[in-house]
Amino acid sequence: MARIYLDSNVFISYVKDEIGFNWRALFIETEKFFERVAAGGHVIVLSSLFLDEVKKITRMNEEGILGTFGKLNIRSEIYPINQVLFTLRFKKLGIHQLDAIHVAASIESGCTCIVTFNMKDFARQQEIPVFQPATFR
Repeated sequence: MARIYLDSNVFISYVKDEIGFNWRALFIETEKFFERVAAGGHVIVLSSLFLDEVKKITRMNEEGILGTFGKLNIRSEIYPINQVLFTLRFKKLGIHQLDAIHVAASIESGCTCIVTFNMKDFARQQEIPVFQPATFR
C-alpha cells in the first residue's frame, strides 16, 4: 500500500471533465490512475493547500472533494500544513514556493511519492519520487 501525495492538477483534470470542460485526455489518464489506486488499496493524502487550490478552481467544497474520493472507493486523508516551516528547506533548491510546500508536506506526512501532471515543478528535489498518473504503478 502506497501513501500518495496528490497534486491538485490531477484531481482538477478529473472533475473538470465531469463539469463539461474539454480535458478528455487528462481525464482518462486520471480515471485509470484512480482505478489503480482503489484496486491497490492505496491512500491519497491531500494537504490543506490542495483543498484551497481545488476550491478556487472548481468551486467545490471540502465535502464534495472528499465525497468524490469516497465514490471512487479511494481512502483519503487531509494533512494540515505549516507553510512557513515547510518552505524554507526546499526554496533553497530553487523550487517555487507553493511547490516547495507540496514537497515538504508530502515528506512530512509520510508519503511514498507525489503524483502530478507538472513533473518539472518537482525536478530539482531528489527526496521523494514523482510520477505522472500514467506512470504510477
